[in-house]
Amino acid sequence: GVLRGAYKAHEYIIDVTNKEDIGTCQILGGVLTEIDKTDDTLPEDIKKSKEEVWAFICCSVGHIKAFRYSQKNKEIMDITKNNRPLLANYNNLIECGHIGPFYKEGNPNITNLKMCHAFL
Repeated sequence: GVLRGAYKAHEYIIDVTNKEDIGTCQILGGVLTEIDKTDDTLPEDIKKSKEEVWAFICCSVGHIKAFRYSQKNKEIMDITKNNRPLLANYNNLIECGHIGPFYKEGNPNITNLKMCHAFL
């Protein structure tokens, strides 16, 4: 689902009539889904929860960030933690990632494609 959406976005970018108008962009796409608590691979606290458990699952190409704010705890969590390289080792053009025709062959630059999730 989420990866297919990122690939479809890439396809739409490169599928234009005037090829001189093509560009690249960074992307973050995600889905919000209710968790099936009968899944044996889930952490025990999630399986034992008496409330509905939801998760946000996303795919990030580039430096786009997703945050979760907990109104109950008054805390902000970076769902996309570690999707940016350390500044000392940073080459902005190459390491930030792009969909669209980044390379001459028309391929995207997915060097920092990250799948992330957070239980809500």
